[in-house]
Amino acid sequence: MSLGDGVMRPDENVIEELTEPPQLLGVPDTLGPESGLDFVELMGGQDPLVTLQVRAARLTRTGTLV
Repeated sequence: MSLGDGVMRPDENVIEELTEPPQLLGVPDTLGPESGLDFVELMGGQDPLVTLQVRAARLTRTGTLV
């Protein structure tokens, strides 16, 4: 929503809608953020930085501040 000063301000309803993960029609559940994190974790092997980032990403998806 613009208040006439050229600055766009989010509408509260829009913010609530954006908190839900987007659903794409025809895209299988195996192609999503969770399976992407599984893949990164697998490819990262024993790298502690990868483990840290994957854990932080998973916590962020639950709404936890990291």
